[in-house]
Amino acid sequence: MNRNSLRLSPLPSLRHAAELFNARNGKIIIELGGLNLPPEHPQFELWGGSTINWAMHTRALRILSIDINPRVTQLTREHTRRFAAVEPVTADALLFLSGCQLPIDLLYFDAWDVEQNSPYKQRHLDAFRLALPHLTPRAIVLVDDTDIDNGGKGELVVPEALANGFRILWKGRQTAFSKDEMLY
Repeated sequence: MNRNSLRLSPLPSLRHAAELFNARNGKIIIELGGLNLPPEHPQFELWGGSTINWAMHTRALRILSIDINPRVTQLTREHTRRFAAVEPVTADALLFLSGCQLPIDLLYFDAWDVEQNSPYKQRHLDAFRLALPHLTPRAIVLVDDTDIDNGGKGELVVPEALANGFRILWKGRQTAFSKDEMLY
């Protein structure tokens, strides 16, 4: 049995983040990592349905889905054509964020995979540091895969966020934090 079959779905967390984003009148979502699987795939809910979730459940004016892999960007484009707000972008997330001048209302980390001997922890931390100046006062930061491998993608990001005045809103499969602790 693979470890993904034992994990909780990220869908409740994604939906809650979408509700919170709407309640805070968010405008811009930046998602690091795009659609890895088509919606009809049996593992879609566990692996990459976030872009469609944001498009269907938020009132975002712009949803930028950043992925370095052109195949992922193309798959994202194919399955989100009906959503005018979605903008698939093929780019290195760190380079994209280093040039980003947009105010960010929701930042979603689902980029570098949790793989042993890879720098995924540091890359997510670097991305957080690059995005930090652009996060709006009520911004939500959501990190996927924080329930595996000692905090997964959030192992370095979450302590850095707490040191920068953020508070954890919820944790589990995903961890959400914000400087504005009000849930709505």
